[in-house]
Amino acid sequence: MKKYPIVFFIFRRPESTAKILKEIIKSNPPKLYIFSDAGRNEEEKAQVAKTREVVDYMLKKVDFPIIRQYQKHNIGPVNYIYSGLGYAFTKEKCLIIIEDDCLPNQDFFTYCNYFLEKFINNNNYGSISGISLKGLKPGFYVSNLPRAWGWATWRRTWNIYEARYRTNLMVDNKVINRYFKNPISRWYWHKIIQLTNKGIIKGWDYNWIYFHLENNLLSIFPSKNLISNIGYDSMANNTSWKSPQLFVDREKLPLSAYFDINDKIIITRKINNYSYVNIYTIIGLCKKMIENLIFSINNAQSQ
Repeated sequence: MKKYPIVFFIFRRPESTAKILKEIIKSNPPKLYIFSDAGRNEEEKAQVAKTREVVDYMLKKVDFPIIRQYQKHNIGPVNYIYSGLGYAFTKEKCLIIIEDDCLPNQDFFTYCNYFLEKFINNNNYGSISGISLKGLKPGFYVSNLPRAWGWATWRRTWNIYEARYRTNLMVDNKVINRYFKNPISRWYWHKIIQLTNKGIIKGWDYNWIYFHLENNLLSIFPSKNLISNIGYDSMANNTSWKSPQLFVDREKLPLSAYFDINDKIIITRKINNYSYVNIYTIIGLCKKMIENLIFSINNAQSQ
């Protein structure tokens, strides 16, 4: 099976970064891109320096190519995602993307590599998601709602997204209403994209989701969680509220049961996760708004 390069975004989590990098090294990718933003204050700068030191030490003896981009000044979590992927996709057709809060297992890499190659020329597919929802039967699923906690995509997809959906996103109400029938879900998605466009929520992945919805692009999902999100702590930029209904630990996916020599995997099941808006996502949105407001106030006072 052909392997594709991995992009690893790091910041100020030396312990979790080491755990994730251990899995990446074990997967033996053909190439590894490391992107690191700089700290915003003295405390963060020390944490960033420690994280980079850990990474450099662990990569001393690997035999695959490594491309590092260590920022000297903080450019923010959104810009460094765009900057990193924008650069990497000038070199690669397909990428597996991992951030420093997403702990993969080895099945994740096999799964991503397989579907990156399988659908490399199929424009119906926009991305490959590493996490799953609970209760799915064995197999693979598709949805128009991608997840960006351990994922993969193609240059063809990213270039369209970055050119048209990166900033000043014009939301078509018909698109939201077509997918979301529940009024609470409609309100949530209108609000979350509106706040992202205004910069109140500092993220890029909601625009990425809307891009899939408007273009009816599919994201592939496994029936088992191949990623464990370990970023719900004080160092989180955007994920400080954990929904116990959505996230479970990594699980073993018996890939040999699906990847046969005749390449006969057929995805026929589509999961309807459009209505997944409940008390946890509403609380998460409110908490995120409050945290961003407090951060903005503190930042203004410090200037």
